Amino acid sequence: MMNAGLQAKSLKTGVAQPEKTPEKLLAEAERRIKKLESKIADQQATIRDLRAEARDFAALQAKIVDLKEDITELKGEIKEVTRANHEHVARNEALRDENARLRSGAKSPKGLAVTLEVANRKGSDAAAA
Repeated sequence: MMNAGLQAKSLKTGVAQPEKTPEKLLAEAERRIKKLESKIADQQATIRDLRAEARDFAALQAKIVDLKEDITELKGEIKEVTRANHEHVARNEALRDENARLRSGAKSPKGLAVTLEVANRKGSDAAAA
């Protein structure tokens, strides 16, 4: 049975509308419900994925902060090691110069006396320490 509004509409268009039975209406409603449930499930999966990405992003940000701190510490250590290296190089150059001076002086008798004097000073410095 068709209602009056539906009948009037179908008379205007000239096409007879099939009557919707309660079974068809129920089937249509169930189809819409399943479609909406599927859409909700997809949205929930998307939300879970986005939350996981947000957690990963936050963890990466924390890691970045830690790495920046480590880099700052390492830069300080590099400066300290470089300074110590420069001091070591300067000390080595001074020792080489001293060694070369002593070797050149050891060839002459006067140089030998200087060499012995330096050796004696070093020995007394070591004993004092």
